[in-house]
Amino acid sequence: MMIDIIHANQSCTEKSLITGRLIERQVTLDKAVRMDKIIAYNRTSALKRIITWCWGFIQILWIVKTRYTQAHLFIVTNPPFNTFLPLLCKNSFSVLVFDVYPDALLSYKVFRKISFLSAVWEKANRKVYAKAERIYTVSPGMKNMLCKYTSAENITVVPLWSNNNLVKPVPKSENEFIRKYKLQDKFIVMYSGNLGRTHNVEAIIDVAAALHDTDILFLIIGDGDKKEQITTAVNEKQLSNVCLLPWQPASMLMHSLSAADIGIVTLSNEAGNFSIPSKIFDLISTGTPLLCIANKHTELVQLVSKYGIGKSFTKENVKEMAAYILELKHNPATCQQLQQNALAASRDFTPKNSLKFAEA
Repeated sequence: MMIDIIHANQSCTEKSLITGRLIERQVTLDKAVRMDKIIAYNRTSALKRIITWCWGFIQILWIVKTRYTQAHLFIVTNPPFNTFLPLLCKNSFSVLVFDVYPDALLSYKVFRKISFLSAVWEKANRKVYAKAERIYTVSPGMKNMLCKYTSAENITVVPLWSNNNLVKPVPKSENEFIRKYKLQDKFIVMYSGNLGRTHNVEAIIDVAAALHDTDILFLIIGDGDKKEQITTAVNEKQLSNVCLLPWQPASMLMHSLSAADIGIVTLSNEAGNFSIPSKIFDLISTGTPLLCIANKHTELVQLVSKYGIGKSFTKENVKEMAAYILELKHNPATCQQLQQNALAASRDFTPKNSLKFAEA
């Protein structure tokens, strides 16, 4: 995504990217762009996440103060403390808000609702957003949340996207991921992504347990805070229909996602109002029907309903999720219709959206 945004901005004669990790799929970063490396984001535990947030912010501040004092900053809210940069630097800047802080941390009960830290952070937000040249976010719901800190006319919504010129369906007969893991003739229900506290991944195990006597394979790819919890649950329930795999190489993404007959997207009740998982746009680009586990009032659920690309359930709806999976397995025509809807929906979430950052 950041590569697309950098390439879309043609008005700058010199461009630099400060990042902990650059994942280049088929599109590579322009060689003219300077890259400054910081600590990579570590999602494997809450403590490591906070450490990388703090150290990453310190590194970014040092780089800006020593190398880019005259540059216009395009700030993203990862690490979250990035929004404090304008309070410590004199640069002009724009902000892209993926997550609204401290609101997200208050929802997860990391902060108490009335606390010194949250009050200071909220005051800083108002000061920073008042100074920003541009404020961007990724959905109307996120825009509504940001109105707590600035007026609506100051905020531009730019939907997320996948590079669906390159991320496309791969037939199972040609799929390298299926061949590598010997998944031929399997009906695959896949979760691929972070196994973190903002995701109801434990509900997947409940559904797998309900379908343990079928030939449906639940494939969970990724890592994070809940990895150990998920592994323990699979072992305790002796679920032979669940397979856990580590993160796959970026080059394998199109093949791994295309291997899924159903793709699972999850959000905890606390996270539902604060984000839309970006993985959904890669999944629809491969024409994968969705099973979403989230609060029914979230934007994720609204998006799935709007485009007719799957069904959404709360984490308690285990029987209903199991029935939905069986329905798609035994009704290829229904599954095919959802695949077609997903591919049609993906045309609204292309790299052309990145041009909106240059237009605004």
